[in-house]
Amino acid sequence: MKFTRSERALLTLLLSKPGQILSRSQLLNTIGTDDSETTDRNIDYLISRLRKKLKDPKKNAKYIGTQYGEGYLWLANPLSKDEYQSGTPIFLHIRPAHGLTLLQHHKPNATWCLSQLVTGLKAAFDPSNRPSNRIVDNSAQDPNTAAEKDQGVFILEPSFIAIKSELHCAITVRDGRTKNIIMADRITLPIQPPLEQDSPDIKGHAQIIKDKIWQYLTYQDNVPHTARDVPLAFRLDDATALFHPGYEGLKKVEGLLRETLQKYPEDHCSKILLATLIHTTLLDESHDISDTRAEENEMETLLLDALPHVQNQPLFYLAVAKLLFFIGRGHAHLAEEIAKEALHNETTYAATFAVNGQMRIYLGDIEDGLNLLTQSLELSEKGTQFQIFLHVLRCAGLMAAERWDDSQKELALMLSSIPQDQFRRTSTSPQLSLALMLTPGDNRPASPPIMAMLAKMTPETAEGYLKRSHYTVVRLFRQQKHRSNLLRGSLKLLTERFGPGIVPDVVRESVPELCAELGADRPPVRA
Repeated sequence: MKFTRSERALLTLLLSKPGQILSRSQLLNTIGTDDSETTDRNIDYLISRLRKKLKDPKKNAKYIGTQYGEGYLWLANPLSKDEYQSGTPIFLHIRPAHGLTLLQHHKPNATWCLSQLVTGLKAAFDPSNRPSNRIVDNSAQDPNTAAEKDQGVFILEPSFIAIKSELHCAITVRDGRTKNIIMADRITLPIQPPLEQDSPDIKGHAQIIKDKIWQYLTYQDNVPHTARDVPLAFRLDDATALFHPGYEGLKKVEGLLRETLQKYPEDHCSKILLATLIHTTLLDESHDISDTRAEENEMETLLLDALPHVQNQPLFYLAVAKLLFFIGRGHAHLAEEIAKEALHNETTYAATFAVNGQMRIYLGDIEDGLNLLTQSLELSEKGTQFQIFLHVLRCAGLMAAERWDDSQKELALMLSSIPQDQFRRTSTSPQLSLALMLTPGDNRPASPPIMAMLAKMTPETAEGYLKRSHYTVVRLFRQQKHRSNLLRGSLKLLTERFGPGIVPDVVRESVPELCAELGADRPPVRA
């Protein structure tokens, strides 16, 4: 079914709160309008359209119920966890094991080996807490009679053979889409039991498989590029979060990349991946950005070393452009040229449109940048970190252009349609942090959640928030008026709450006219 943006936002909000009555004002907030006179008519009209599309008559509703005088609610029961996981795409499909029927009395040892391997894989990927890591184990089925198809992001094929006093299990892991072989491994076991007391660490092979899959997802060697390929930062982020979620995971992956570069100092792709990871770490709320020179120095060295060697690898080449633009240091023009070249020559459209759209907005060509970001959104996978990023960029661009209503509609659409678990690696409520950063500057009253967030903040956290917002986003806008528009709403709220003393010097220097307007143009006199 096809839905308009407003319909989709309402439907997503209803689905996220089954059985909970949502008032018309709550539903109105999600479509981003404050016109109180049309509140009832707008929502009732949209609900009527949704019911028509869902074939859900008001008098015999199965999906959208009406609570007269209060609002609307979603009637249908949500799926159980098991029901949900059964519909989740398979991440790792373990195919029926070959050779079991030929082992005769050695078959119990092979079966035990398989059970240990599967247990290790489930522990490594932890599908119980991460449904996207769903594993399907068909290893015990007869490969000659099994009716299953090759399905799954990755396919593991085990095969057994007994040679004299040893039992061998050959393991092959393939890309489920391209059928490319990612790795081949062998487990050697003694024929004589008991295996439990004297056998190799079979579960350790599960960790090897996991690391190889991570490496494949990150580097994607010999994988053809497509129009829907995301920028390198999101490929690295998704691969890292899949196996090592959180800030500690970033540090672990950083260690792996540094070990790789120690062994292979001319591995230019690893240099760009490491620079990308350093950039991701800088953006993390738990990272101290009071002095970023060391990180930026290393990023610059890694990127300039690798640049001549990755010109035929579009995602790595684009990553260099994006990161050079971020650190500046006289490389912004080079970054623009690389991005433009990719726009005219490459077919990795989602990534190319995103990087070019981001740069165009920062450079002041906002309408062109918004159009490119919209095209990238059309190619993005729903509910992903990449989609969040594109929505945030569009919000920022709309705010820079003083299109306040449009920016809030974009923000409401994003917050209502992105799953909570996709807002990763933030120490406080990520939706509220985004909403504060993207507070419009047209003097509309702040929402109750934003006011509650401000009440919990201290002057120190408010100052740190402004420093981080300026470093990660605001400073990248070339024109002062765009920086001012982006900061106006949040800076006004924070100075009203804590006084002008919480405004960092770097913000005063960046938006002097706005600070003067708010009475925050001079640093406080300290006793």
